Amino acid sequence: MVRYIARNMLLLAGAVALGSCGGAAGTQSVQQTPSMTQIGEATISYAGTMKPSLLASEYGITVAAMAGTSISGFVVDPGSKLSDTAIAWCNRGAVDEYQHGITTQPLDTPGHYPDGVAYGHDGHLYYADSGLLAIEKSYYDGSSLATVNNDALFPGEVAVAPNGQTVVYDDYFGGVFACPQTGNSHTTLDGSGVEPTISPAGNTVCYCKQVGSYYQLFTVPITGGTGAQLTNDLVNHYYPTYSPDGNYIVCDNDNGSARTLQVYFAPNGVSESSVNAGPFASHACFSPDGHNLVYEYSSSYSGANPAIYIQDFYGTTQQYIGTGTNPTWSPYLSARTFVGSGGAMFTSPVAGFIFPQIQTGLASLLTFTATTPSAATATAVQPGTNGNGPFVYDVHADDVTSIKYTNSYYVPATTVTPGVSDTLVTVDSSLGAIQAVAPFVVTRGSKVKPVRTASGLQYTAHFTGVWDANGKNLAPSGASKIVVDGTHGKVVSVTP
Repeated sequence: MVRYIARNMLLLAGAVALGSCGGAAGTQSVQQTPSMTQIGEATISYAGTMKPSLLASEYGITVAAMAGTSISGFVVDPGSKLSDTAIAWCNRGAVDEYQHGITTQPLDTPGHYPDGVAYGHDGHLYYADSGLLAIEKSYYDGSSLATVNNDALFPGEVAVAPNGQTVVYDDYFGGVFACPQTGNSHTTLDGSGVEPTISPAGNTVCYCKQVGSYYQLFTVPITGGTGAQLTNDLVNHYYPTYSPDGNYIVCDNDNGSARTLQVYFAPNGVSESSVNAGPFASHACFSPDGHNLVYEYSSSYSGANPAIYIQDFYGTTQQYIGTGTNPTWSPYLSARTFVGSGGAMFTSPVAGFIFPQIQTGLASLLTFTATTPSAATATAVQPGTNGNGPFVYDVHADDVTSIKYTNSYYVPATTVTPGVSDTLVTVDSSLGAIQAVAPFVVTRGSKVKPVRTASGLQYTAHFTGVWDANGKNLAPSGASKIVVDGTHGKVVSVTP
């Protein structure tokens, strides 16, 4: 059952109540003072009176829609919230991702074989592709897959400097290398090292290297130089990772019969403590707050059928999230301006928006402009129901001049130029993703209404185009009928 969220409704009511401020009497024009409202992690600045609409499903998805005013700012600031971060790992030739309690598979491309994965601070997920012998990157959702480096080495592990300028990786046959974001040039940091990681300051690489019978921890400047041995004991050390403050390194300690997680002081390699994660834990990575770890765990020393677990640093709570290897945890999301000065969508005011959220975090965002902003509305014409039906909105104005939308925090927005008065927008009520954006011409004052068929929800109108979740126009010559999936709102078919 769809239900209203009282807290957000009060916020929206407050937005309307604070909408207008009068100016001086006489012939002077009325001056409108910008007001602000908070919806989840978003701060919205506007002038005038907004027409709000808010619906929510019981699966943690809320959709706030506002229009009819001059919205001068839309800034999302997740702050330091683990619920907005993501965890990725390798799973049988694909990359799985866990975020907001949901596991997806953003990267599963034939011919590619992800091995080591790492998050950058720029919204990209990097991975070592042992299938194509390349380092590649995409956005968190798997879009815009691109090659960073394909210098014919056999990459296994990968790490990205916090400033995003340098990528460090190893070769299965030995060697730790650093390369810039573009081009195939690389610097050899250590010709026989493996499994590199980068310090939070971005200036030091820690890696493993065999000394006598055992693999020890070494460090080397990211710009190159002579490696310095950090540990010297009678166990093998694998897969080091820095704590977010840079003071500690956690790595595998392998004595030939068990693999455990051990903490070392980063400055001198002195053993500090063990991590209570069981006798067959491996390949740990810190959460950005340093209080939690994600790691792979097997039921035996052989490492067969590893599972991915999250736990607090002391091992008092554990959570299973999937199967696979080589997990990594993303950094915190930084504040992002979508509307306003330097905005990722619009730098000037917009007439309205549709803002789906997972819990309080951004799931997607659609903003639009209109010839007459005060006439704009964003009306829910069909509510989602317990994740079993999409939210459907009608974006209306005298002329909807531009629409921009995205289904990911960092992915560049798709731009649609409707040039008509109405646009149909469908939103997945279980994931919060915008699935369809379809401008249409209203005839005889009627609005489009769905007809439920065996294939899904059918809409009939003069559609000037139909854009899908990935920004592709499925009907560049227009359409007379579209059918969307009755569960998620995804476009099923388009009839010219």
